[in-house]
Amino acid sequence: MAIDQAALIQMVYDSAFSQLVKPPSTTTVKSRELLLSLEFPGQQLEESQYQNPWSPQNASGSQFATEMLSSLIDAIPLVDAIYVDSGVTVEEMYEFVLGASAIPLPAGPNGEVTSNPVNTTLNNARQLFDQTRLASALQPTLSYHPSYATPGNWSDPAAAQSWTSISINSNQTTAKPDSPFLRAGGLKHLSGGIWKVPPQLIKPDLPRVNPLPVRPDLGVIKPNINPKLIDRIRLSTSAMMTSPTARVLSMEKAIELQQVTPNPLLMNRINPDLIVRIQPELLASRPIDQSTKDIQISFRCCRVNFNRPWLLKSLLEITGWTLPGQSIGSLSNGTLQDNNGTFPLLPIGFIAIRDLKIRANWGQVDRDIAAKAVASENAIGFGPFALSGHYAESGKGYQSSFDGVTITSPGLQILGWLNLLIPCAPPA
Repeated sequence: MAIDQAALIQMVYDSAFSQLVKPPSTTTVKSRELLLSLEFPGQQLEESQYQNPWSPQNASGSQFATEMLSSLIDAIPLVDAIYVDSGVTVEEMYEFVLGASAIPLPAGPNGEVTSNPVNTTLNNARQLFDQTRLASALQPTLSYHPSYATPGNWSDPAAAQSWTSISINSNQTTAKPDSPFLRAGGLKHLSGGIWKVPPQLIKPDLPRVNPLPVRPDLGVIKPNINPKLIDRIRLSTSAMMTSPTARVLSMEKAIELQQVTPNPLLMNRINPDLIVRIQPELLASRPIDQSTKDIQISFRCCRVNFNRPWLLKSLLEITGWTLPGQSIGSLSNGTLQDNNGTFPLLPIGFIAIRDLKIRANWGQVDRDIAAKAVASENAIGFGPFALSGHYAESGKGYQSSFDGVTITSPGLQILGWLNLLIPCAPPA
């Protein structure tokens, strides 16, 4: 019996969601206000670039590491179970929100002007934003707002020994109708298969396999992207470097591009001679070989939380403000359904993984693909896991090992992003 690929990825998503994303009962945040967006494939990170970051509490730390992290986590994704960079950043959208105006309150009983707490919040937010701006350590002409991560040692290899371990067996997967992955619309992305490979690496003489069927009751849902975002979705690294806005790119094409970095600001801080080595690659989807059996996936994982001291969350939670030229809900409609605004989500963390192992009784087609992940630096992924490619930070290549049974990828990579739903904005 062929492996249920949709159920396999669903179990990866749901296991991460239940163990690392679902909020504890002691918080006011509800599960429906959180969205996990899987990288597809994962994003490999060059760990040395993020170690010992500077902070007010670590004055001897690396300002370079702080800036790299701040740029890494600044992108706003589209509302989807699979990560797609909208091309818009948290910093620029939040600065846009700071241009809001408080709705005047009615005058008092004697005609006196009533003090408006929204104005106080806006003034506090603007002052905080101005006071926390730092000069770039990489490009003196640029500035940025620093963000920090918890735990602080998330990029250190030794820290992974205490991370959560997750193991998944294809023989124990079952499709669940109440799955967080299904609720987030993830199924529509799996119709082509879960291998992600460069088309030129697929030999014409390889045995053909049947495509992954799509459940007829759900079908394939066409993405609905806000027209205001279309010209902000990046087509390629070169497009980012030559124009502040990128050409039109459909959601499907964006998913096919290897996600080497989620933030155009990061590209502006990388040496230009590296750009050619880290350009996104167009990846083709391919289903698992029907003769492959008994897939076992294991990895260590950690939830890395973000702290943006320059962003006043209460401003995004209150009502009583408006933005000139913007209709109610144009930034976010406040729900995870049909939310095509320009600021629908706030990334608040990501799931980092290490020590990935994918073991199986591989069919010949899959064995050949796994071997290619070892023999070349082309981008190859298996679902939300990256097996080979190039680091965005330096252009260096990374590879996995394969002994004919187990694919091993010990390095640091991002499995997915944890996002907080932005309430209806502007609220008036």
